[in-house]
Amino acid sequence: GKDVKPMAKDSAVPQPAAKLIELQNGEVFRLKVPMELPARPGGRPAFSGSVNSYLIRAPKGRWVIVDPGLYTATGIAGWKMAIDLLQIAPADVERILVTHYHSDHAGMAGWFGAWTSAPIQMHPADTAAFAVEWGDRKKNVSDTIAQMRAYGMDGPSAALAERQTEERTRFICPYEGFAPLADGDRVPVCEGALQVLHVPGHTDGQCALLWPERRLLFAADLLLPVTFSPVCLHHFGDPDPVGTFLHTLTSFQRLDLSGYTVLPGHGWPFEDPLGRAALESRFYQERAEWCRVQCAQGLDTAWKIAKKLHREGGGKRYLRSIMWETMAHVEYLARSGRLTRQIKSGRIYFSA
Repeated sequence: GKDVKPMAKDSAVPQPAAKLIELQNGEVFRLKVPMELPARPGGRPAFSGSVNSYLIRAPKGRWVIVDPGLYTATGIAGWKMAIDLLQIAPADVERILVTHYHSDHAGMAGWFGAWTSAPIQMHPADTAAFAVEWGDRKKNVSDTIAQMRAYGMDGPSAALAERQTEERTRFICPYEGFAPLADGDRVPVCEGALQVLHVPGHTDGQCALLWPERRLLFAADLLLPVTFSPVCLHHFGDPDPVGTFLHTLTSFQRLDLSGYTVLPGHGWPFEDPLGRAALESRFYQERAEWCRVQCAQGLDTAWKIAKKLHREGGGKRYLRSIMWETMAHVEYLARSGRLTRQIKSGRIYFSA
């Protein structure tokens, strides 16, 4: 794709860090927004990676938006730039599709809800998760840390995870009016329709969008070009997200996606979605086996395993996510009969 540049008359005005990239001869645009990291209040923002939003031309000169993105100053400035460059009025937005409830994809929902009357759609499972995580935020933080303590987390690490969970809530503009998005729904665009595909695992309600007429797959965080999406165990929702995601990837590989280009939630467009899905499936299975081996060597809680994983490949900012992922993997192993799960004095232990 090619970057869409601001008009010359605006050249003297500093532009936001976001980039608007034209794809598919003006039928699809990718808004690439740097992802701000949680920082202490008053601290300078830092960024790591980026998140993609997409704008797709719809019938009668209107637009379908996929994933409004992260609610930050950079995100707002990026959307104002895109709206100005493409000359989009509030009434020009046909609908907004949110692939899943995470803040880097759904955070701007409230901002868009105030700007346009277009329906904002998300799968009901993720609407419920959005309400839990961003509704009573203090209760969610408390329940999250209680869950991590049950899986063995203790000491100053629990305080760090609590602070990270609290900081995470700053990137959401609240919204309560989501309309449902369901597997099999069809959303008309400039030619044909987007077909909604429910692909749970990364979240309970994550959806991808197929556009057969253009051989495009808006994959959200189902498939990424280099990294693999975290699969996390929360105190709400699916008790076995790793098992669910592996089932999703197996089912996904039965689709006929020859010639499709993947437009992911992060990173750049790429080819061969089925090959990437097979590689991703192997990754999660290998991570589970690694956790099983650690347990067999005497690490009997998710926290002990997570600490070793954290030492091998994660800075402090990833502590909470690594713990969530490890809890998900040991539960998957227990549910598939490869580990034994026991509760003693309110703590959860595993043995091989």
